[in-house]
Amino acid sequence: MEQEITDFFSSLPEGFVAEALALTSPRDASRLSSVNSFFRSAAKWDSVWANFVPSECLPEAIDGSMKEVFLRLCDHPIIIEQGNKSFWLDKRSGKKCYMLAARQLSIALFDSPACWRWTSMEKSRHLCS
Repeated sequence: MEQEITDFFSSLPEGFVAEALALTSPRDASRLSSVNSFFRSAAKWDSVWANFVPSECLPEAIDGSMKEVFLRLCDHPIIIEQGNKSFWLDKRSGKKCYMLAARQLSIALFDSPACWRWTSMEKSRHLCS
């Protein structure tokens, strides 16, 4: 039975399987790459991982394979907008994630000491001014 399944997949063009993997999630593509050597080979295609990297990240991020670019964007957030936001990708879903600095939030009565006050923390990278 296993031989029949292996023969079926090996009869398909590898690019076809790579395109199918690109329609899944990063997590699914990684999991399917452990099924057999044919899926592992198809999951290495740049077209699979290019589908998971947002197009606005491509011009500055291309350095290595697209899978390396994807994993770098997951593990190392990019600081944007003068250090007021950071951006990364969720490793499981590939969704975009943003973290905003507290001072970027629009909060009613933000200048009123009766409501609240800003406190600095030594280990914070966003120091209050």
